[in-house]
Amino acid sequence: MNKLFDKPEEVSWIDLSFNVITKIDEVLLDFPGLKMLYLHGNTIGDLSEIDKLARLPNLMSLSLHGNPMENEKGYRNYVLAKVPQLRTLDFSGVTKSDRADAATWNKMYGNKKRSKKKKKE
Repeated sequence: MNKLFDKPEEVSWIDLSFNVITKIDEVLLDFPGLKMLYLHGNTIGDLSEIDKLARLPNLMSLSLHGNPMENEKGYRNYVLAKVPQLRTLDFSGVTKSDRADAATWNKMYGNKKRSKKKKKE
C-alpha cells in the first residue's frame, strides 16, 4: 500500500471504517507517522489484533467501536494497555482513571495469552 504514497511516513490519518475488515493488516506499520486510525464498523473479533498497533508510536486516536471485539471483557483496558499513548479511543477521551484501570488490568491479565473461545459442538 505504501507504493501508493510518495512519502508514507507523512501519512497521519487513515479511515478504513465500514469495510468488513476481519484482521488488522501489518501494512499499517508502513505508516510510522500515523496519528489517527479509524477501523470502526468492521468485523474484527480477536482482541490480539490490537497487538500490532503497539508498534505505531505516534498513534493518538483509534476507533474500533462496532467491531465484535468491543464486546470482549476488558476490551478498553486491553487496548489502552497495548497502545498506552492513545488520547482518544472510540471517540472518547482517555482519562487518568482509564490509564490507571488499564495499568491495573495489565498487571493482572496482560501477560496471559488470549485464546480464542472454542465453540461447543
